[in-house]
Amino acid sequence: MKKSKRRWTQKGFTLIELIITLVLVSVMAVMLSTFSRPLFSRLGAFSWFNDELLLQQNMEKILGDYKYQRNDINNPFDPGVFRQYVISKYSPLVDASRTGFLTFTNVGMTYTAAWPPQANIPPGSAPPVLIITVHRNNMTLSMIVT
Repeated sequence: MKKSKRRWTQKGFTLIELIITLVLVSVMAVMLSTFSRPLFSRLGAFSWFNDELLLQQNMEKILGDYKYQRNDINNPFDPGVFRQYVISKYSPLVDASRTGFLTFTNVGMTYTAAWPPQANIPPGSAPPVLIITVHRNNMTLSMIVT
């Protein structure tokens, strides 16, 4: 039995190798253009991260103010006053139309929600639920505190 000896004297690529290379390059180009779009945008990734961090920091400050004022035994807590305080102090970031207190009143066995926020909590009602919404550069962050 003879062993066949092949000589590879071929120069260049075969058609199948070219097709596979083109497919891989096109898939990589699509992935690069899809995942790098935020990096090359007008604002860039760093300013997006900065905006997100600023929103989270302000949300934490508002939550700290809320806890401090709720636990202050010298001042009775008034939801309407607190809402105005938050809107005035954090005015460029706080969305006034979506920030306030949602109150629930119990009538028999039925609970009724009241929005927009009420200044006075009706007697026999559950404690109000704080809803805060902040926004900046098309980014919105909301928080619900019970």
